[in-house]
Amino acid sequence: MKILVIGGTNFFGLRMVEKLVERGDDVTVFSRGKSRPDVLKHVTHIEGDRDDEFMFQRRLGSLEVDAVIDNIAYNAEHAQLAYETFGGQTAQYIVCSSVSVYKHVPRYRVLYEDEVDLAKRVGEPYGDGKRALEQTLWQNLDDDLPITVFRPTVVEGPRAPAMHVWYYLQRFLDGGPVLLPREIPDVLLRIVFAEDVADAFLAAIGNKAAFNRVYNLGGEEIFTLNDYADMVRSAAGSVSDVVECPIARIRNAAGLAEYRPEYLGFDSIPDIGAARRDLGYRPAPIQERIKQTVEWVMSLENRPDSRGYSARDAEIAFARGLMKARNAAV
Repeated sequence: MKILVIGGTNFFGLRMVEKLVERGDDVTVFSRGKSRPDVLKHVTHIEGDRDDEFMFQRRLGSLEVDAVIDNIAYNAEHAQLAYETFGGQTAQYIVCSSVSVYKHVPRYRVLYEDEVDLAKRVGEPYGDGKRALEQTLWQNLDDDLPITVFRPTVVEGPRAPAMHVWYYLQRFLDGGPVLLPREIPDVLLRIVFAEDVADAFLAAIGNKAAFNRVYNLGGEEIFTLNDYADMVRSAAGSVSDVVECPIARIRNAAGLAEYRPEYLGFDSIPDIGAARRDLGYRPAPIQERIKQTVEWVMSLENRPDSRGYSARDAEIAFARGLMKARNAAV
């Protein structure tokens, strides 16, 4: 098949391109050209900026492809441009949205694809932009361009720019105790990994069950922050202690007023039943994916300190004080 990938040179977009090439598709990548991964040697690369509408239409409007995968659409203007450029000339437009569209939905419960108010604006640019993107896509829907929308939760994995796992991994590797917030209700997580996101997108290509549908993407498991930390610790081979404490108390400790670990306040638990049913979506076990991610991070030669690591001595001192007090109370 002939596939156009918009934004396919980094992270899960790059993994999509690699998988498309591996399975023998004829792939064209449109990007700004700032990243030059090796896979570009095996595809047609068109350089350009999607925010330059004239350039976008001129360079992509005449392409004959079976499907377009758009990883970098963020607002209503991008959706409108997609219809103007690809309507009537390709069989499917597949776009990456986000679980950020659920920002206005009550927390701590499973989120279903049909409960989003796409007209809602809450003053959060990324989520508002993604809702506007989807709203425009559905308002302009016609037979000339079937669409498939994906809403992945937070994406981790090798080559992840945010390196969420590094926050915990760096602390487990230094051997000191690791502080974790303990709140009621507890932090619940459902994350997804780049490999599984790429598989879902590829499963949608040419799949008529996925035409004019929207899918959440997440891992199989729903877990707590403590569970996540334990999996990172295991993957790192660390024996460091985990010390839990209410976050308000942590932030009142000396040097920890700015304490904010990764995933604190994360509350998206998307239902993935539709993707399972229509796409055969079967994400790998999270322990396997975390192990792969930890191995990738540890293979990097130059790693900047994770967020808040400058206060690591204060974290250790406070955690050890808690451990001492608790042991004395036993």
